Amino acid sequence: MTAGMGPSEFSARSWSRAVPDGPGEGVVRFASSRAWYLTLGERLVAVLHGPDVDCVPGGVQLDAGILAARSARSVGVRVRFERDRLHFAGGTAPAWTLQRGALPAWECGSMDHEPSGHAEAAVATAAAHALTWAGGGDVSARTRFCSLLDALADPDGDLGALLDRLVGFGPGLTPSGDDLLVGLLAALQARPDACGPTNAAERLRRAVAVRLATTTAVGRFYLEHGLDGRFGAALLGARRALVHVASNEQLDPALQALVAVGATSGADLLFGLAETLSRAAVKNPEQTGGPRCAELCLGVLR
Repeated sequence: MTAGMGPSEFSARSWSRAVPDGPGEGVVRFASSRAWYLTLGERLVAVLHGPDVDCVPGGVQLDAGILAARSARSVGVRVRFERDRLHFAGGTAPAWTLQRGALPAWECGSMDHEPSGHAEAAVATAAAHALTWAGGGDVSARTRFCSLLDALADPDGDLGALLDRLVGFGPGLTPSGDDLLVGLLAALQARPDACGPTNAAERLRRAVAVRLATTTAVGRFYLEHGLDGRFGAALLGARRALVHVASNEQLDPALQALVAVGATSGADLLFGLAETLSRAAVKNPEQTGGPRCAELCLGVLR
């Protein structure tokens, strides 16, 4: 072993699903108080700190936390990876091990069942309630997102120009536009008819896939997993609660867990999820007397 490098052992089951076969080299590309994003070969991998962080697709979870200040200084640190080990250069990282038995996020939850027809109004009510939790996001991004949903509902709607203005839109490691789209993809996985036409989900996937290069590396990371049907545990938990129409008392803990993700990422994920599900649940809002969820949320934000 090279001097100054210490091994970090990982659960082989999680590691093999997230990390390419080694040996190879990589680098810490981005860092926060909760995750490092490593470029390993051609792949971006999320290394999560501690048991209280959201389980994410393409991630491996560690059993020890790390201070935000130390994490922020770690960008650029070189790493070597093998089949079942990761070696950090220098003394900036402790000896880490994965929680034994930890699973990648796409095994954290299964496909939700659609609610029966009589529950549709209740889903709309739950979605409207969820949107009251989704404040703090970028209003411009959400307005663009609602325009995209309108275009998806039209079999001949042009998605290209709208996605050009949404993919990669907004600041941060995961721009608001990308978070909204991941929430939309999660909703369409559970309710493929959410936007009306049967081909809406496939049209969206094709149009997003050709625009992945226009966003940040981490934004692309989550969009790619979303296109493959893999989502973080907090988003899956909120989706499960909304689709199965829990009471507000049962719903609120799942919503709180999602909005706690990142600075505004969780709120944007929730907006994308709930606004889409509201359209699946109520095809004609005027007949039900219910408010449009987007209008409700944008009103709260103002």
